[in-house]
Amino acid sequence: MTGAVQGAGGELGSSSPRPRDLAQAATLFAAPTTPSQHAAAFLVGLAMLALFLIGAMGAKTPVGNIPGLLPAYAVIILITDLLTSFLIASQFLLSGHRALLWLVGGYAYSGAMAVLQVAALPGAFAPLDPDGPLSQSALWLYTAWHMAFPLAVLGFAQRQRQAPPPVAGDVRKMLALGVGVGAVLAAGLTLAAVLFSVDRWLPRVTLVNTYNNDMAVKVIYVAMLLINFCTPAILATVTKVRTVGHLGLLISTVALAMDTLLNGLGLARFTLGWFLARADGAIASSVVLLLLLAEMVALYRRVHLMNGQLNAQRERLLALTGDLDRARRTAEEARQVAERANAAKSDFLANMSHEIRTPMNGVTGMAQILLDTPLTTQQRGYAEIIRDNADALLGVINDILDISKLEAGKVSLERIQFNLDELVDGVLSILGPKARDKGLEIGALVHEGAMGMWWGDPTRVRQVLLNLVGNAIKFTAKGAVSVDIKLLGDGPALPEQTRRLRVTVQDTGIGIDPAKAGRLFQMFEQADSSITRRFGGTGLGLAISRQLVELMGGAIGVESTPGEGSTFWFDIPLERAVAPSRTVQPLGDRLRGRRALVVDDTPVNRLILVHHLMTCGMTVDEASGGIQARNHLLRTMAVMDGTLDGACTDGGQAALPDVILIDHHMPELDGPGLAAWIRAEPRLAGVRLLLASSLEAPAAGDGARESLFDAVVPKPIRRPQLLEALAKACGLRVDLAETAPPRPAAAAPAGGNKPRILVVEDNLTNQTIASVLLEKAGYQVQIAEDGAQAVRACLQTRFDLVLMDVQMPVMDGIEATRRIRAVDVRVPQMPIIAMTANAMAGMREEYLAAGMDDYVSKPFKSDRFLETVGRWLAERAPQPVAEPDAATLLLEPRVLARLERTVPPTDFRALVDGIVSRGRGRLDAVLDLSAANATGALREATRDLAVMADSCGLVLLARQARLLGDSLAQSGSGADGGADVEEQLRALADLGHRSWDALRQRFLGVDVA
Repeated sequence: MTGAVQGAGGELGSSSPRPRDLAQAATLFAAPTTPSQHAAAFLVGLAMLALFLIGAMGAKTPVGNIPGLLPAYAVIILITDLLTSFLIASQFLLSGHRALLWLVGGYAYSGAMAVLQVAALPGAFAPLDPDGPLSQSALWLYTAWHMAFPLAVLGFAQRQRQAPPPVAGDVRKMLALGVGVGAVLAAGLTLAAVLFSVDRWLPRVTLVNTYNNDMAVKVIYVAMLLINFCTPAILATVTKVRTVGHLGLLISTVALAMDTLLNGLGLARFTLGWFLARADGAIASSVVLLLLLAEMVALYRRVHLMNGQLNAQRERLLALTGDLDRARRTAEEARQVAERANAAKSDFLANMSHEIRTPMNGVTGMAQILLDTPLTTQQRGYAEIIRDNADALLGVINDILDISKLEAGKVSLERIQFNLDELVDGVLSILGPKARDKGLEIGALVHEGAMGMWWGDPTRVRQVLLNLVGNAIKFTAKGAVSVDIKLLGDGPALPEQTRRLRVTVQDTGIGIDPAKAGRLFQMFEQADSSITRRFGGTGLGLAISRQLVELMGGAIGVESTPGEGSTFWFDIPLERAVAPSRTVQPLGDRLRGRRALVVDDTPVNRLILVHHLMTCGMTVDEASGGIQARNHLLRTMAVMDGTLDGACTDGGQAALPDVILIDHHMPELDGPGLAAWIRAEPRLAGVRLLLASSLEAPAAGDGARESLFDAVVPKPIRRPQLLEALAKACGLRVDLAETAPPRPAAAAPAGGNKPRILVVEDNLTNQTIASVLLEKAGYQVQIAEDGAQAVRACLQTRFDLVLMDVQMPVMDGIEATRRIRAVDVRVPQMPIIAMTANAMAGMREEYLAAGMDDYVSKPFKSDRFLETVGRWLAERAPQPVAEPDAATLLLEPRVLARLERTVPPTDFRALVDGIVSRGRGRLDAVLDLSAANATGALREATRDLAVMADSCGLVLLARQARLLGDSLAQSGSGADGGADVEEQLRALADLGHRSWDALRQRFLGVDVA
């Protein structure tokens, strides 16, 4: 079909068709010409030329009317032209090319006009009256015929040059039929018009079969002759005669031109020239038909050959089908064996995880408890060695379990909202002390487009980032480690739009040979075996990172030069969350327009500080050391005093900075030395000084040094701490209403009401460790040795939190959790946290699905263990209840807020919209039933409305609906049973509309009039 369209448009003339290939369109105007066809066309042209020469030499020789010849000529023209029109119409149905409609109409008109013209000739079908009206009309019909068909060919050529789009398939048949029938009707109308006009407006063409010498007749004949001879020239120019159809049309139009010329040379009818002109006309009408029939035969031949090939292929496919069925059965059996082996592997890993981590928990837990007791220096050193080696062994176990879970395909990704800025800050806070211990600078820059809230799996992103930054610190002896996160592509990320983020971790470490870099992301591989001995490690971290990044739909790579450091990067697609970032500017625009000077010898730190300060609207200069900063300040003061000509680097007027951020450790002139010089300069008395230090504050007891600075910014530089230090130094009050409240600490309250925690654990060592850690933190602890005891304890005692082991005798932790959830009707529910030695990747999702809220892995890390406990106690703690106002009672948003955090934004909006629509429908149903006095149905509708309002947090509406239901039950006489019912209905109608409006406005952001 496509080939047909292109061929009809003249686009396939330069390519040769593949023989017996049905992919090539089998249409006359798509098939390129062949040398044999050109030879045949040349022979036809010679035959036409011979006829023309014979006719020209004996053009005036009278022959007379040959009986039966003209009717036979008319029948031949009719049959050939109508068949040609029909076949071209069939090709139009295949290709849809609009130009072919001109030929469909032209050939249909030509066939009809041939019959009408011959029928009007004297001695054919008409009476032998050469000068009668019917005989004269035959000549005018000939003229109309021989002018209309060339015009149709010219229309085809013009339409083909424009190359319009194909006609839609469903209208091709009706369009082709309409054109053909219209052409035949046009021929009939032509006959009627000619008969009516002869002897009125049209002059006589002949006088007793001899052409009239009238000037009008001559002009018309010359015009007809010009049209017929120009048509083949125009056709050849436009189409370049690329296809068989073009070649046939060219022969036909040349023959028609010769017909017209011979007809005029004879100067009379029934002469030799006149009869030979009829022969040229027959050639003109039959050439395209013969070509079409030849193409049809070739098509049928190709179909036959293809049918044979298809039958042979079918036999081969039947044979292959049997082989494929056998192969499929074999593959299915192999798949089942692999699944059983994979399940066995997963069970083995889970059991090994539990068996290894349980004694490891005893080692690390007791080491932590031991370090919290009074020890001698030597004893503390021994205990720290035990703890550090246990942590190293635990890291190896975690890597092996993670890679095994990834290989088994058991890791699934979460899709929750997370703040990228906070995630990066968390990574820096974890790894910052390691970098500080090695004397390294570390910092992170999250570009503006990448800041804020995203949908994704923050746990996996954090795991990859921790691995890359941890490796950078491990393999860097001096210098800096930097993290850069930016948005790929142009423009900001719109809500619900997926964009790719590029995370880059760069270091100044030992570097990697590019020839060995490709092995880094394989299991148990490092760049060199000597590195393994020098730095340690399993070589699994990067392999895990690669698989996690690919699982998230991203890519990871490295660029490095030995001795110059490495740059690891990964790209991941994340969806921009609708919720705005919680990283707001607590200082508003109060720093805008102020000037700052950043002094740091590390380019990474300068870049980060300048970026954060400029986002606050400050004008920032920078200096690469203490000497450079002092020279900058001296030059600025000299310009301001007029002793030196110059301007600021930004082109503005010279001005002293309002704030100077100074690095602590710099060569030649360190931070305190520069600060002392600034404090001694009277003209810099109003400048605020901030110290960027790896320590929280200057050394204790150094009062002179502490007095030099207005505030301290801890390294690594993080935006919240920087803004807090700026506010302190500049004497600005932080707007607490704009900042998110900090999460409560892990410590238990100091009062008498200590939270009660149930520890469900069958291992005595683990019981001891958990109890000691919790009791030292100020919690009340009760022990249960299996899941059945835990269920009984929860029925007897009200606990604030449950720590649940997973693998236990009698009843495991999963089943115990389900039973506790079935009887726990508190809102919010009591937190249940899994304690598991099966810390393989992906287990958190399984525990959450079972009804648990979170999990802590064994061996316990005391700080993370207590932080998790304190966080869930603070989140589920009962809040002080204040007297709510009417608006608060109208809607309790927390009912749907938790659903909003877990459901994608588009789905959640559709859900809320449906809830509001159904809620309004139920309210309208209650009001309609009250008017119809349908008491029973009204009580049912009221109860349904109350249940739905409760489930959506519409407190007042639910209460009012229940009150109305109680009144209806007591009255027993329907909605009109009393004034109370009528009053409650009016209150319900008003309250209902306001409630659903409040719900819609709160969760969809739609203002309600």
